[in-house]
Amino acid sequence: MSELAEKIRNKLTVDESIIIEHVLDRLSKLIGITKTGKVIFKISRDALTTKNQIALYAIGKYMAKQAGYIESDQISIEELSRELGISPKIASTRAGELRREGKLISLERGMYRVNPILIESIISEIEGRSSR
Repeated sequence: MSELAEKIRNKLTVDESIIIEHVLDRLSKLIGITKTGKVIFKISRDALTTKNQIALYAIGKYMAKQAGYIESDQISIEELSRELGISPKIASTRAGELRREGKLISLERGMYRVNPILIESIISEIEGRSSR
């Protein structure tokens, strides 16, 4: 391996497992997940924006996949609409905004997953809102 490659690896490689371990305690105050992969909100959703609800739900799905409860952490507009009780149009609009902010990754039309690198910043934003 070249010296440059080693420097790049040392400076830029992000270990997702470290990020996850760092935020689990904080996240456990916000959501839970069932063994079937269902995301349960532990805080009042009334204190959150729709975008925050979608982002937190996406984090829950990601964690459910990491825990081995579900095969995929992909979320659809239809699932967001059903699980969060919002219209498909609102779900699509807010998911699109989250994608533009980099918080969600678009997999295909109408299918998203959380950007694991931004989980901690999403949690920080939600903690700030829920403590008001």
